[in-house]
Amino acid sequence: MYTLYTNEVLNAIRATGLDPYLGALHEIASGRPSLACDLVEEWRVFGERLVLGLINRRIVKSEDFIYRSKVEIQSGLRPVEMKPSVHKALIQTWRRQLDQRLHYPPTGLKTNMKWIIHSQCRRLCEWLQGEAEQYVPFLISR
Repeated sequence: MYTLYTNEVLNAIRATGLDPYLGALHEIASGRPSLACDLVEEWRVFGERLVLGLINRRIVKSEDFIYRSKVEIQSGLRPVEMKPSVHKALIQTWRRQLDQRLHYPPTGLKTNMKWIIHSQCRRLCEWLQGEAEQYVPFLISR
């Protein structure tokens, strides 16, 4: 989930014209989009909620994974991998989550999560350029 959210944030950062490799919270390292790693922290709870919900509702179970032996791992295979059917279900659930409409305080409107992620990146860009007084992270409202 973190990879999916990080990639969505990375797309939003690129759309604003910011350098995704110059972050503030995560160490700058070759090939790591540190700014995306910084900004994905706002969305971590959504990914965790999605995964825990799938596990708690028994949509994802231990038998939905392939567990590999040391020999298989040494040959370059991943130690644990999702079976294709559950992988597809996870991606579909994530896409539905991105389409979920939430209250977005800066506009006062209900907006889908994907738009909110992109809006937050634009707001960070405005703050960095001195066009906004502060950057306010997105908080889940009840």
